[in-house]
Amino acid sequence: MTEITRRVTSWFMLFLLCLLVLACGSDKKNPPTRAEFVGRVSLNGIWKFQADADDAGKTAAWFASAYDDSEWLDAAVPGNWNYLFRDDQTPTSATDYDGVGWYRTTFTPDVSMKESVVKLHFGAVSYKTELWLNGEPIGEHEGDFVPFEFDVSQGLRFGEENVLALRVEALNADSVGTIPPATGRYDYWIFSGVHRDVYLEATSQISVFDVFAYGDPTQGSGAPVHVDARLLNAGGESFTVSVRVQIMNAGETDALVSELRRVVVPKQSTVTVSTDLIVPDAKAWSPSSPSLYTCRVEVLAEGEGGPATAEDTLAYDPSKKLAPHASLSLLETSLAVDAVETRFGIRKIEVSGRDILLNGKRVHFRGVNRHDEYPMMGRVVPDSVYREDLRKLKVANVNSIRTAHYPNEPRFYRLCDELGFLVVEEAPVIAILQEEMKTQPIKDLAIDYTERMVHRDKNHPSIVIWSAADEPEPYADSDFNSLQYAAMKAIDPTRLVTYARVMMDLFAEDPDADLVMLNPYYGWYVGEPYKQTNYLQAALEKWDKPIVLGEFGSGAAKGVRSNIAPETSDHYTEDYQAYQLYETWRLTEAVEGTSGGFVWLYADFISPTREFYKSMQYPTSHKIPNPVPYNNLKGIVDRNRVPKNAFLTVMGMFGGGALHHLTVDVLAADGTPSTGAEVTLVIDDEELVASQLTDAKGKTVLWYIPELAYTATATVGAKSATGTIQLGGDETLTLRLAE
Repeated sequence: MTEITRRVTSWFMLFLLCLLVLACGSDKKNPPTRAEFVGRVSLNGIWKFQADADDAGKTAAWFASAYDDSEWLDAAVPGNWNYLFRDDQTPTSATDYDGVGWYRTTFTPDVSMKESVVKLHFGAVSYKTELWLNGEPIGEHEGDFVPFEFDVSQGLRFGEENVLALRVEALNADSVGTIPPATGRYDYWIFSGVHRDVYLEATSQISVFDVFAYGDPTQGSGAPVHVDARLLNAGGESFTVSVRVQIMNAGETDALVSELRRVVVPKQSTVTVSTDLIVPDAKAWSPSSPSLYTCRVEVLAEGEGGPATAEDTLAYDPSKKLAPHASLSLLETSLAVDAVETRFGIRKIEVSGRDILLNGKRVHFRGVNRHDEYPMMGRVVPDSVYREDLRKLKVANVNSIRTAHYPNEPRFYRLCDELGFLVVEEAPVIAILQEEMKTQPIKDLAIDYTERMVHRDKNHPSIVIWSAADEPEPYADSDFNSLQYAAMKAIDPTRLVTYARVMMDLFAEDPDADLVMLNPYYGWYVGEPYKQTNYLQAALEKWDKPIVLGEFGSGAAKGVRSNIAPETSDHYTEDYQAYQLYETWRLTEAVEGTSGGFVWLYADFISPTREFYKSMQYPTSHKIPNPVPYNNLKGIVDRNRVPKNAFLTVMGMFGGGALHHLTVDVLAADGTPSTGAEVTLVIDDEELVASQLTDAKGKTVLWYIPELAYTATATVGAKSATGTIQLGGDETLTLRLAE
């Protein structure tokens, strides 16, 4: 063999050895990596909208990419299409379009998203939604107020213009098998359309899909915190990864405690990894001290850390609507494969006999109900309105809110967490009849609502009670609410569950509820206020559980006064509303064993059932038509948040002090009564009651208000007079207008 031959043979053998090494190593997997683009891309903005009264859009292929929508209306998203057709101040059923509507928009996803898992997220759409991307159907969703998502990774055209089309079917009088049911059976306006955020969310192939963090501050200075993190592997290979869980004070970056676990995530699956940590010197969340923590969960590729047990492994099908999960914050600049954060509070809510305990101390609800709407904004309410609402409620000594009758915008709960309000969050299941409860489609829809609500909001410490429904027909033998309770508890075993009973639904069995929530309206719909005492005593005899008033109240049009004894005033006057609220609360507090209640309600709102709605049955001589058609007037402030007399009444009755009457007597310069003078009442620079007009005797009376120092100003044209008084009993403040 020549030297050249030997060299060629050696090179050939070396080449074969390299091939063998490569072949032997071909089974070794590359570790998962972070996608080039991780983050959210908002699709909010101006979309195109077209009403489709004849429901011809699908036949005409309005979803097609090439369809010309240039003649369609411009519509804000998020927004409600109601305002494209009417003035909010004078709504009528006839002027509100409640048929089918179509939306279209275009967007261009960056090519950097090509290797990401991309989900299309809708915060809420009312009511039934069909979706197309680039002319191809991507899914459907039924139900308002809760989020839904689709994996659109395969349907997107990266670096090119994409067309998204939605067919939205509104609720109306002909709706069948819906929740809420056909219009007219519930008392709030339906705001149709895409009314919460829309965005694309891009993650790595392995990502943190869901997180639930909760703790118990009653175990000593070191609070145990449990974290369930659900990982999603949308790829075609199984991977071993590390999961790092950290707890830190909200707003800070240094971890108070951390743990690293190793877990196998099967391909196209989700798995849950559970971690238990001890937070040293933990601060409990409560209304008086709303301390918050951040839970950060990261997926690392190293595969280090102690072994973790992966539980609840579920297959992932990108062609179907995605499972519900918590609202999380993406850490877009993290170097980890994926990283998310959620805020939470360390607190414990439980029942002990007839008492509800927060962190081991008895809770007494001094609450209001609140609808999530505002004039000319509908369901799209800005943070500034939320903050002002909550600030006013703090002034009124309110410690709790029931979000009747549906999940509110998530930003509202974040503020409740920060400011320290207890919240009852209610599924959007209202006015369901017995026959409907027995049908499987209605049961399935109610449970889907419930699961999406609980998953989305389970990390908010302010939420202490889940309400399954509002005022359904008495449940009789139906298992309707028990199924909802079971769904709630399966996701979140830490909170209490109940439903709001229609007034006469006192004795229907409900063994799986943690408390009884009653909606009595004595002094408005039935009977005199004093009859509530017997009602509550009957409830205490029936139920060995905490009893809470879910609703109580009466209506008043802002500025409608009688200035006579309030108990004999006409309904819809501010005088009678103040009396009815005060008397109901006084009688409730006198019955030992109740846990407070929620005034119906904070602010007036529009409703299709209130065209000429009359107060009912008590007293019949005072029944009058609704003075502001299509408005429910039971708010302690009006729709524009101007306080009524009742605002001061609630401030006083929730503050616990004595309540008195203040008569403001306005005289002209010559000493004669000044009729029609506008009186404004101020406390510590806070305008609490405005536009009270004096009667023919020059007087206006504020009923059942707390012992505070008041400044009153009377104005007639260019003339005014101001005076102050420290209220200590039923008193009169006389103001004389200047020349």
